[in-house]
Amino acid sequence: MTKLSNIDKYTEIPLILNEPYEKIEHEIEKNFSDSICFDDVIISRHPKKIKIWDIKKLPQINMISSFEIDWSGEFIKKNGNLLYVGQSKEIKVFDISDLQHPVLVRTVTFPNDDSLPTNNYVNFHITKGLIYVMIDKAIYVIDETNNFLKIIDLSENSAMMFDYPMDIKKYGNNLYMVFRHCGLYVYQQSEHDRKYKFLSKHKPVNGYTPTYMQWLNQGNDILLIGNDNVVQYNVTNGEKLKRYKAAKIGKSEIHGGTIERENELLVVGTKGSKDQFVTAIIQQDNKGIQLVNTPKLEYKARKKFGEGISGLALKDNCLLIIGRETGFFLFEARE
Repeated sequence: MTKLSNIDKYTEIPLILNEPYEKIEHEIEKNFSDSICFDDVIISRHPKKIKIWDIKKLPQINMISSFEIDWSGEFIKKNGNLLYVGQSKEIKVFDISDLQHPVLVRTVTFPNDDSLPTNNYVNFHITKGLIYVMIDKAIYVIDETNNFLKIIDLSENSAMMFDYPMDIKKYGNNLYMVFRHCGLYVYQQSEHDRKYKFLSKHKPVNGYTPTYMQWLNQGNDILLIGNDNVVQYNVTNGEKLKRYKAAKIGKSEIHGGTIERENELLVVGTKGSKDQFVTAIIQQDNKGIQLVNTPKLEYKARKKFGEGISGLALKDNCLLIIGRETGFFLFEARE
């Protein structure tokens, strides 16, 4: 298996997609809005369906199963054997222990009253059976009996009134949130009264606008990803965040999920007016993360102006990129 930093380029190779025929009403039903990869399995979200794929035998990709969902919503999350499917007024939870026969085990329906000002939410995080969700300018926690509890009122911060909450993470007693323009915010839950208090914030500089968070070392170092930057923060001291120098990928829009292999990170994004796929390899040292290589991608775009990315997977020397509109692109590493 080739070391990531030794890869000179990725070249597209043919793939074999085994998917049952389905009749659709609109072409948009084929779109991949979000994807998760784990243990040689990909779960992809589409406007009306969830599809589960087996990628053990690349270049073959086999559909394992699929099931219907509502039109609305975008995000999917996996926690253990449970798949959380976010929709406009609810979150549905499926047991995917048997990938061929997912089972709906829970529906979290948002209250339709003045206790929640709107049913629109952006993103959510699951830990220890609890769902942390951003709704308008507040953070709610939902327990296993579907009780909603407002834990943080973000409307008290005037800087956030016109900003967009993009991602949320929780570790220990700390809750981390990233906003498109306001940056990283940290709140801490008191051991005494279990209430949350504001600890610190760090605003983006030089036009850096984060959209995703990912742990580099859980509880210690977190990556903020957005536009053409990957930025490492040490969050060991929640009251005093340490920001390292950003790794700049060039004029790219980076996809939110990076993949780690042997202390190196693979980053994939899109670049230019035609949204061409680009890759970068990042390493970590005592000065933070550093850009070490930018392998070329040789492939044939399927749309005139390219497309965004909904997911990616790395298996041996193969890189699988999931385009939002046309699906799977398979590449093989070349030194």
